[in-house]
Amino acid sequence: MREIHEEISYFVSPDRFEHLATCHDLDAEGGTVTGEIFIVRNVPVDKLTVTEGSLLIVEPDKLSAVEDNFTPFTRFAMNAFVGTKRKTQT
Repeated sequence: MREIHEEISYFVSPDRFEHLATCHDLDAEGGTVTGEIFIVRNVPVDKLTVTEGSLLIVEPDKLSAVEDNFTPFTRFAMNAFVGTKRKTQT
């Protein structure tokens, strides 16, 4: 929560985090990444101040247009997110 607040200047309470996926041993530049991926829904974009990197808002069906810019970990997270959305729509 502290890291999220530090990077987007918006407080998200712990009960709003939903586990999305677990990433095991994903090859990445400089080594191997293992981690847990969480999402938070309904964050008001107009309340965010991004302090690291930049914010990119993309509709799920347009992700392929920007996917080449993703790190392997981001690609894994986005595929997990899109896969979850597809399951809930069927």
